[in-house]
Amino acid sequence: MFFVATYVHNGYFDGMILLTLSVSLPSLSPPSCGPGVKEEDCNLKATPFQVGFFYFALYVIAFGNGGTKPNISSMGADQFDNFEPRERVQKASFFNWWMRSVFTGVLFANTVMMYIQDNVGWDVGYGIQTVGLGLALLAWEALLSTVIRRKQGVPTQGWPKW
Repeated sequence: MFFVATYVHNGYFDGMILLTLSVSLPSLSPPSCGPGVKEEDCNLKATPFQVGFFYFALYVIAFGNGGTKPNISSMGADQFDNFEPRERVQKASFFNWWMRSVFTGVLFANTVMMYIQDNVGWDVGYGIQTVGLGLALLAWEALLSTVIRRKQGVPTQGWPKW
């Protein structure tokens, strides 16, 4: 299961790379009409290839997100034993921290990243998000060797007790 999650997470990262490229490279992004030209007066449109590349990147992200979101919290919760009172409390704490980090990420994305994308550029905004996701993927793969799936009756050597 962990290897499937890592593969899907890599797909999510690949989609972010493709999306960043679609807004960064001139050959993959629609031409600009220039400053001072209203959108309705602009007759420059994206090519079918540019539109297709953009939507392909979005579909790859959707696939990766659909595989990551529902599974990652379950795999984290699987590290706690429900039959141990101390670990039951730690499991509840895990979910609290998990949701807190998800909502903090949403807040950051809807404030700071939107500001950067609107005032600095879409390429910088998506670039920051792609680098952040890449660092998270590296951390996940570095920790993958320490994460084990618990089985009832099997000792959990090597897993840190919080």
